[in-house]
Amino acid sequence: MKRPRLLLSVAAFAVHAALATPTFGAECNGVAAPDTVTIGGSDLVLNGMGIRKATILQAKVYVGSLYLPVKSKDSGHILATDRPWQLVLRFVRDVDVTDMRDALEVGLRKAAGDKLVALSQRIETLKASKVEFKEGQYLSFTNDPTNGVAVDVNGA
Repeated sequence: MKRPRLLLSVAAFAVHAALATPTFGAECNGVAAPDTVTIGGSDLVLNGMGIRKATILQAKVYVGSLYLPVKSKDSGHILATDRPWQLVLRFVRDVDVTDMRDALEVGLRKAAGDKLVALSQRIETLKASKVEFKEGQYLSFTNDPTNGVAVDVNGA
């Protein structure tokens, strides 16, 4: 049951660019995202996009794009389903590694709830792999129900 928890963690960390090159159907804060992406043979549709603002100054940090098998506004359904999904965070400003780790820590701890102890090793592994992000770079989380969640940092 690791997939729903990671999506919940990511959703708490981000509000709803993909890596393929289909037609771009949406734009948020100058970041364009395609209407669809294909993940492990499954076509996913752009469910929504949003800008993450941080600090008291409301600095724009990244645009999140969420892809699902079928569009939905029901967050409970989105989190409960065991279907493919992808969340892409495209950075609109530079973010250093310390800020990224701190934000990840806060978001995952808040979202994990009673699963925090069980997820703690995975959280530490994810935090240890973080790098700083420059404007235009991305971080994506892709769920394949068969293989679990893959994390992609700028193609690696």
